[in-house]
Amino acid sequence: MYEEATKEPGAENRAPLSRPRKVLVGVLLLLVFTVFFVCGVVYGGGLYHAAEHGRAGRLAFILGFPGIDVNKHNAAGHTALHLAVWHGQAECVARLLACPGVDVNLADQDGKRPLCTAVAKGNEALVAMLLAAEGINPNVQDAEGKTPLYVATVAEDARLMRMLLAAGADAAAQNADGSTAWEWAAAHFHAGRCALLRAALPGMPVEEARKQLSEQGVAPAQYQEALCNAAYRGDAGLLELLLAAGADVNAGAVPPLTLAVMQGHTDCVKHLVTTPGIDVNARADRMGGDTPLQCALSLGNAEVAAILRTCPGIQEPR
Repeated sequence: MYEEATKEPGAENRAPLSRPRKVLVGVLLLLVFTVFFVCGVVYGGGLYHAAEHGRAGRLAFILGFPGIDVNKHNAAGHTALHLAVWHGQAECVARLLACPGVDVNLADQDGKRPLCTAVAKGNEALVAMLLAAEGINPNVQDAEGKTPLYVATVAEDARLMRMLLAAGADAAAQNADGSTAWEWAAAHFHAGRCALLRAALPGMPVEEARKQLSEQGVAPAQYQEALCNAAYRGDAGLLELLLAAGADVNAGAVPPLTLAVMQGHTDCVKHLVTTPGIDVNARADRMGGDTPLQCALSLGNAEVAAILRTCPGIQEPR
């Protein structure tokens, strides 16, 4: 009696689920579980945690899920690529760059971009990887409106400057305030930076150099004498302007390089030996025909001698 009273009405007429229906319900439940699992693992922190902490294997596993948005920002406004670059996780960066549809120029919530971040941190490996990525813009601006080349120039990182220029970075590309890497370089050609900038940036336009010299009261007929005086005094800024304006780097009874070596102006020596057409073995008629290297050795200047010995074609004294 009790069993009959508690039996659900109509239960005796309800047919059990058929096998196909059971399979369908199981598949639906599996799909629902998968969706929640993917959302939890990927966008609940898994994707970003793996990128930030260098878990390349886990990152590859997550990226293997269909429909993953590799450009999605997390709650803090960062993408997985931003996090991997910021924390220097090269293997994770490589995996993310290989993802179809990845936006290598995308800014995060703070306006930071992967290339700008890598340059600011001086990470050559990551800069090289990003510059090789499809769609990269080497002139993209960071949160402060500065181009990667400008950042590398101010940091005096000649290696990064060369890499950026080789990838198509424009030395005349403007920052948000209208300034350029080249303008900064032209305004800071002084000891300690001259050689780096000379080696990495394209030459100053001749007319611009002559204009600046004219403003300083240096006429074209005075270029050669002024060049020798600049080398002798260690004035790397004036040296750069004169060379850009067309002064002969090898002219004079005592060439500018020898004069700089004599006075121990290391920065001017570095600058001169990177100048196209320089004769590093030029002999000074007024110094017994000594070469710059002979002069450095006779003066006991080991640092300058070491610099000269790195020059292609340098001749050792007999």
